[in-house]
Amino acid sequence: MTGFEITIALCGDLDARAEAAFWDAFVAEAIEAAGLAYGGGARGFVTRADGGDAADGDRRHLATWLRARRDVERFDVGPLEDARPLPP
Repeated sequence: MTGFEITIALCGDLDARAEAAFWDAFVAEAIEAAGLAYGGGARGFVTRADGGDAADGDRRHLATWLRARRDVERFDVGPLEDARPLPP
């Protein structure tokens, strides 16, 4: 299974309501609507919700979604990497 890290910096002038609205939209529109799963906050990890491999198209989808948001100051979408848990 592969996934990728993502880091999001929101604009500094957002109030708590606007930040909450961003995260609600991010989860609903960018993550769940694309069949993805996300763990984290401003820095997190993205995988496929069905346990499959994330792909470059998933990375491009999130970058496009974030680029279109006026409430995002900057973001970074990391490279694909192994997302399997380490053995105990």
